[in-house]
Amino acid sequence: MIAFSLQAECASLKTIYLTGKVQFVPALNIGNESMPAGGFFEAPIGITSDTKGNVYICDAKANNIKKFDAQGKYLATFGKAGQGPGDFFMPYQIVYSNNRIVVLDLGNRRLCAMSPDGNFLFSKKIPPNLGYPIKMEVLSTGDLIMEMERMFPTEPERPQLTSLVLLSSENFEPLDTIYSHDVWKQRFMQIQGGGVNIPQPYCPSLYWDVGQKGEIVVGFSDNYEISIIDIHKNILTSFNRKYVPSKVTAEDRQNFFNELLSVSSGGASEKVPEYVVENTKFPKYKPAFNNILVDSEGNILVHALAEKDENSSDSFDVFNPQGDFIVSVQIIGDMKFPTEPWTYFAADCYWQFQENEKGFIEGVKFRIMN
Repeated sequence: MIAFSLQAECASLKTIYLTGKVQFVPALNIGNESMPAGGFFEAPIGITSDTKGNVYICDAKANNIKKFDAQGKYLATFGKAGQGPGDFFMPYQIVYSNNRIVVLDLGNRRLCAMSPDGNFLFSKKIPPNLGYPIKMEVLSTGDLIMEMERMFPTEPERPQLTSLVLLSSENFEPLDTIYSHDVWKQRFMQIQGGGVNIPQPYCPSLYWDVGQKGEIVVGFSDNYEISIIDIHKNILTSFNRKYVPSKVTAEDRQNFFNELLSVSSGGASEKVPEYVVENTKFPKYKPAFNNILVDSEGNILVHALAEKDENSSDSFDVFNPQGDFIVSVQIIGDMKFPTEPWTYFAADCYWQFQENEKGFIEGVKFRIMN
């Protein structure tokens, strides 16, 4: 859930949205300059804050957690590379829950609980049958929701399965799967005796966030329909919005293959293999949206991919906590609505990792303002 930090004199977020235009204004930067002499970020990725405003950042490459106060002053570093208690191997995401920080230790495939001072409390392996962890959020009860993705590489005609799993706050034991949906992000194939996976462009995906009362706002982007459910799988309400779907163009197709070629071969090859072209399925239209967020007032923000004028600025739709449409909001300036996996939302603010003018990645705290 987003919790945007606003100055006392600022209007409510809903009042700001109703103007129809907003800007994301940087309020705090935490980068290499925030570190003590000789310290630096190697690969900052996950971020959260506690009730005192202290900020915790996962450094996936350095295999540690760096702690700062509410003003961005460096306080401490927790953990080191390894598999033992309090060690990490690519810490990826972090949340604050029940006076402790919980780290998704991706390389060790476990959840690790630590005190705000960095003392190791306990860890719990993530069962292999749940799949690959994608995203983690905390409920008001302290329980966790973990998005998991199961892959079936030996069954090339079977899509992946994305699930939202409820985990106990006490020991991270799986309690229930509260939502699941097939997602065809990859097509697995056997080519010349070896296994390959071929990304599928513009595939509809699962997007979700947690509301103020522990409800889950979730939607599958094959259409513009979103549901609000509780942890017992009850659908509290569903809502939709009419939109003009954005077509997948010939330029989109070419850009996809150009990017795929660059990533997979480092530019060494001049042509995408024919088996990749033949097994890449482009839909006629792009997904209806590519992110759902809930702000600190419970408003639901949806980044729709409706057909837009090429000169129009980025925008998002706003719904109240009950799912009633409020307004579409234009974003002023060059900032875009956060959709990337390295964008995170912590206890009292909206954070996004960005590259600064020196080429280093830093965490930037933003306020939403007129």
